[in-house]
Amino acid sequence: VVVGSGLSGLAAAALLAKAGKRVLVLEQHDQAGGCCHSFFEKGFEFDAGVHYIGIGPKELTRTYLDQLTEGQLEWVPMHDAYDTAVLGTARPGDAEWVEMRSGRDALRASLLRSFPGEEATLDRYFKLIRDCRVSQLGYIGLKFMPKWAAQLLIATGLIHRTTDFFKFTRLSVQQAMDELTPNKKLQAALIYLYGDYGTLPDDAPFYLHASLIQHYMWGAYFPLGGSSEIAFHLIPVIERAGGKVLVNAAVDEIVVEGGRAVGVHTAKYDRVIRARHVISAAGVFNTVELLPEPQRPKLAHMTRHLRHGVAGISVFIGVAGDAASHGFEARNYWLLKSENCVEDMRAYYALSAEEASRATPPVIFLSFPSAKDPTFGERCPDKATIELVTPSRWEWFEEWQEGRVLKRGDEYDQLKAQFGDSLWQRVKELFPHLNDVEVEYLDVGTPLTNTTYIASQRGVIYGADHNRERFTPQAAADLRPETPIPGLVMGSTDIFLCGVVPASLAGLMSASTVLGRNVFDDLVKLHTSVSKQRAASSSSAAAAKNGKSQ
Repeated sequence: VVVGSGLSGLAAAALLAKAGKRVLVLEQHDQAGGCCHSFFEKGFEFDAGVHYIGIGPKELTRTYLDQLTEGQLEWVPMHDAYDTAVLGTARPGDAEWVEMRSGRDALRASLLRSFPGEEATLDRYFKLIRDCRVSQLGYIGLKFMPKWAAQLLIATGLIHRTTDFFKFTRLSVQQAMDELTPNKKLQAALIYLYGDYGTLPDDAPFYLHASLIQHYMWGAYFPLGGSSEIAFHLIPVIERAGGKVLVNAAVDEIVVEGGRAVGVHTAKYDRVIRARHVISAAGVFNTVELLPEPQRPKLAHMTRHLRHGVAGISVFIGVAGDAASHGFEARNYWLLKSENCVEDMRAYYALSAEEASRATPPVIFLSFPSAKDPTFGERCPDKATIELVTPSRWEWFEEWQEGRVLKRGDEYDQLKAQFGDSLWQRVKELFPHLNDVEVEYLDVGTPLTNTTYIASQRGVIYGADHNRERFTPQAAADLRPETPIPGLVMGSTDIFLCGVVPASLAGLMSASTVLGRNVFDDLVKLHTSVSKQRAASSSSAAAAKNGKSQ
């Protein structure tokens, strides 16, 4: 049984199905997919959480997702300048626009156009990124090796002789930037990506930044047909092995008998569903609450490394006319109030809810989803969508957490509307042509929206916080699929990283635990074989072309 149908849960279930296992996935929402689901409102389709994915054709993770979905999931490349960091949005007329482009050389050239004379700084920066990438196998290896072996490496200090990875997790993003350059604007242009994991740069490990830069190094992609296609192509894999994915089927308890997890209880069916293994893809904090109280201390070795992550506010906007008619492109914009990212964010978090709703947020993510999917017009003709996201504090909305959806009262409705209007106005100041669009739909998702639809505690958007404490050697060893409760396996991004690809790899980790097999090693071997076949085919095609030309 898998608790939760987010990508980590579906990936685990699909891998187990491919190994001949019958798997039941239980989802509390009325749609499967977690953050990888789409929804329709007033004739517009919106994506709940997928905005872009770095999954180039030659990447190991592309091989993995192709295998998971049996090649049925197609990926559409986004604009070559997939992200643009806009610095100084507090003064729209003076804002500086810095494009992040696909490919190391193109990215370096783009940064130099905005920051001439910084060649040496950027060379050091890209070397740091490369060194960090090489070391990350040490992190993955620590999670796949037996716990006793991991503890031995940590206790003896040998872990630091076998990998440099933890050097990059002790180093914060801000520390790395301060060591690289005193140029605050260049720092901000590189740091902007902290919005993709939510932890402030002075508390986030440099590894996180480096992994994301490398993730998008060869371009950004979007699933053809929208983010719901991910679940759409995974579910049949599970069902062909005799499994099921049930929605509106919230689990209210993980049943433990004789010290072993033996199944789950669902309120909907008012019965215990028994299974040899229970994979919880619901996050560590949710899993603790699902356990009988006497069992909860057994996961303290995990929760001690974790704290709740950042909450978020999303604005979903539907406009008349298709994306092309408005000049919308398949790219994202990160709007930074100033180059002082950390100071701006801390000052913003110190505001009251009313003050924050009228303030200029330190960072706003702007995206045009309908421009990313060429099939969008087939489902929503003559329509286009815009999405905005900004960090939020749970405390701004927690007083309404007991209220029902759409019935939380006028004060709540007014507050979230004020946030939405304020964000939209800030964006239009930077993109004046958006003043001319005809808005047919605008709604705001708050942290309470996240708790309702994706069951995230405190409305978090990236799971547990990605601070440096979460990436110490001991935390890496403790945050793994195996638990002290036999039969219970952890399978959410909390045991790895946030994001679409990391979620799928968290599923691979939990499937490996159930199967008693290192499936990651299998994946590496498969990818190596596929890469050789691809190279051989390319060589043959090139030889044939040369023969014809002669």
